Amino acid sequence: MLKTVGTVLEKGIRVGDWAFSPYALRLGGDEFLVIFSLSSSDHQETGIAIMNRLSRLISQIQTPLGQLDVAFGGAFLREGESLNEILGRVDRLMYLSKREGGPRLD
Repeated sequence: MLKTVGTVLEKGIRVGDWAFSPYALRLGGDEFLVIFSLSSSDHQETGIAIMNRLSRLISQIQTPLGQLDVAFGGAFLREGESLNEILGRVDRLMYLSKREGGPRLD
């Protein structure tokens, strides 16, 4: 199932959105990391739109137990922020998404 989700992420993201090579990185368990470079002036709206599109694609994956659920947490890098700090923010937002639904972006 993880390979299927990874494939959906790779195919569902437009080439121009990627900040680095087009790969969805598995962080561990069932968590993936995708890094985007958003050139739009409205980063918040664009980020939410990407997460909604990926959510729709992933929710179409069928398993023996039914449809997959997905939770998204996203964050924009802040000046002087470390990798651990931004990953911590993203993780908190993902768990908020799991509890309350909908993608979360900060």
